[in-house]
Amino acid sequence: MKKRVLSSIVLWGCLLGTIILFKIHGGLLILSLFSAAAQWELYHLWQGAGKRVAPAAGILPGTLLLPATHYFHEPLLQLVHTSYLVGLAAAGIAITFACLLALVVPTKTRFRGETFVPTALGILYIPYLLHFLVLIYHLEAGPAGLFLCTWFIITTKFTDMGALLVGKNFGRHKMAPSLSPGKTWEGTVGGIGVSAMASAATAAIGNQYLGLEFPPVAAALAAIPIAIGGQLGDLLESSFKRKAKMKDSGSTIPGIGGSLDLLDSLIPTAPLAYFLLIAILGLKPA
Repeated sequence: MKKRVLSSIVLWGCLLGTIILFKIHGGLLILSLFSAAAQWELYHLWQGAGKRVAPAAGILPGTLLLPATHYFHEPLLQLVHTSYLVGLAAAGIAITFACLLALVVPTKTRFRGETFVPTALGILYIPYLLHFLVLIYHLEAGPAGLFLCTWFIITTKFTDMGALLVGKNFGRHKMAPSLSPGKTWEGTVGGIGVSAMASAATAAIGNQYLGLEFPPVAAALAAIPIAIGGQLGDLLESSFKRKAKMKDSGSTIPGIGGSLDLLDSLIPTAPLAYFLLIAILGLKPA
């Protein structure tokens, strides 16, 4: 528990410090590095479960997808006209690039159809879903965009913190004992409550210092589906680890595990947060 708390403090400090110093460029660097590590861990889990994948062919285009969505946002936007289609175009390019790479990059297995599917799914599941964080930034490019990204991360990760603390102290009823024995229904409800409070408080700060019109009540309500989606993402990763017979996806972050353990709740909720912000704030995809 102490290692987890210390790691969380260090990670939050590094994230906020990098964003303050280097703005979107620093945020993209961190996101791309953790995405690449998480994608490698996902492929490793799938290999442990008997799947054939080509990690190098998937990780390189998957990692490039995130900065490309930002730095080539305007050309892609002119091509497809709608912001959320930017990611679809980028993902299509990335998967095509993965196919081409697979022809030249040496792998332990020949790149057949059974290898292509999980390799492509790795691109779609991690960097593609995470690219919605970049699209969230482009809803209000600049400090407000970075704030909205931070709001999303706080809302999602405070679910994990709340679920852990409430579940550890008050948890009695197991939620999914076959997948994640430590999760309880009490922890899930507590995580949603903590997430809603953190979301509302963060929105209020944005309203005061950045002139946003983000009603705290709406932020609290938006936290509910995000918190639920984050819990489902955690359970999905637990199913991957269970099939691979591994406790954590990695061991690089003390008390947390690997990069995939860190990002598992952010991955499925990034697109959800993007569309919720459009609905709540009345923003148009940029």
